[in-house]
This record gives sequence, structure tokens and C-alpha cells, in this order.
Amino acid sequence: GNAINVWKHEIYNDFAARMQWTDTADYYNANHHPVAVFGKDAGKDVIYKTARSGRTLKLDAKGSYDPDGNDLSYEWMFYKEPGTYEGTLDIIQSEPVQTILIPDDAKGKTIHIVLKVTDDGTPSLTSYRRIVLECR
Repeated sequence: GNAINVWKHEIYNDFAARMQWTDTADYYNANHHPVAVFGKDAGKDVIYKTARSGRTLKLDAKGSYDPDGNDLSYEWMFYKEPGTYEGTLDIIQSEPVQTILIPDDAKGKTIHIVLKVTDDGTPSLTSYRRIVLECR
């Protein structure tokens, strides 16, 4: 349904890049997805992290990189639907390192954060990391 609309721009660009990949045998003439690194973790698995209610937590993606050397932009999203915390969360969207305040009323809840790292290649490509905060 409607939830897919959040991701549709990135889906279209991913499809366009795949069409370009089939059109060229040269790796260097195509754009490739950036690598979204959370802390020192460059994998693709969901990251589970403990967070303390009422305290700040640093989210660090500055190790992210693009295999083509393209510039990167960052977006941190509070992904409310899969979590159990129903309040709001203030996140500054565009920085590779974020410090967020875990609300007092999040104790015993989970908060899902999605890191989006987008390159400025043609077409621009995005990689994601989901961070699940288990609030105590």
C-alpha cells in the first residue's frame, strides 16, 4: 500500500542503475551503491543497540563511503511503524553523526531508526541501515 511510497524514488533509481549495468560491461562506467557504515559495522544486517531512557545517544555513520568516490548525503529517519515507542523523536536529518535524546517514556520500548546514505552519482543510489534501539 501507501508505505511503499516512502521508498519509491530510491526504487526507481535502483531499477535505472540496474538497466545501466546490463548495458555496460565496464564496472567503472556505472554507478554503484554507497556503503552505509554504522559505527564500524559495514555489513547489511539490522543493528541492535541498547539505549538508556532520558540519556543522549550518538549515532555515527561518518565511516560510510561510496565505491565510485561520489559525494554522500545522509538522512536519519524515525521509522515509527515497526517499533513499540509511539511518541515522537527529534532527529536532525542531514548530518553523518547524530546525537539524539532518548525520551524518558521510551523505557521498555523499541525505537527503529533508518539511516539512508545517498550518493550523487547518476542515477543517485541509496543504501540503508536499520538500527533498533532497545530502551532501558
